[in-house]
Amino acid sequence: MLKIFFVYTFLLLSVVVLLTSCKNQSDEPETLFEYTQRYSGSYDNDTSDQYIAITNPIGFIFLSGTDDSTTIKYVLDKTVKVKESSLAQDAFDQIILSYSTQEDTSFCTVNSPSEITDNYKCSLNLDIPYQKKVIVKNPNAGIYTSQLVSDLYVETDYENCTVDQHYGSLEARTRNGNINADILWLTDGYCTCISEEGNITVKIPSNTTATIQIKTLSGSITYTNLILDINTKTKTELSASIGDGANQIYLESTSGNITLEGI
Repeated sequence: MLKIFFVYTFLLLSVVVLLTSCKNQSDEPETLFEYTQRYSGSYDNDTSDQYIAITNPIGFIFLSGTDDSTTIKYVLDKTVKVKESSLAQDAFDQIILSYSTQEDTSFCTVNSPSEITDNYKCSLNLDIPYQKKVIVKNPNAGIYTSQLVSDLYVETDYENCTVDQHYGSLEARTRNGNINADILWLTDGYCTCISEEGNITVKIPSNTTATIQIKTLSGSITYTNLILDINTKTKTELSASIGDGANQIYLESTSGNITLEGI
């Protein structure tokens, strides 16, 4: 009986060791290797469309305005993580730029197999007609725009938004990202920037005319190189105007710092 007991105990311990070994092996993270690829192209722009709606849930968005009204050019910088190099091309091919038209809006979207894991990333560079009205929602890694003339609406979660040399109206909203905007209009425009925890910096021509409202709960409010006709000024709120107030500026951050600067 004692011999049977030892044999049974040995077999039991062997099973435990085997199961533990298998469990440890299954818990080990899979080794993945990173590969990159650049892909460029273009597609015809429907000149009757007033808007272009852009979505890239897996990477940064770069937008540049051009005077080419017939063609939209794009560059995709793709990054994938796979187990071996032979699988990279198949992974690259699964990151696709799709575009379609509905009513007065053209839609441009980066699609991939997964928006959750880190295995698929892609930055999107677009050269678009500068007069297009642009809508961008939830880019995964932020947005940068330059030389756009018409209205721009941007919405992000935790990423930064930079709007450079913008000649149209702007509405930018983000949760924790910073907003930096260089607005060059002189009349008949608006600039609305709202962030929960990020900082906001807006630059406007010193000789612009505008009605200004700035609000924050725990951040700071700063303005430089501007001659303001102040209505209300506290640590958390500024209400003022420049000239006849033709433009509208509204800046709000819950806890971020807000700066309005004349250039």
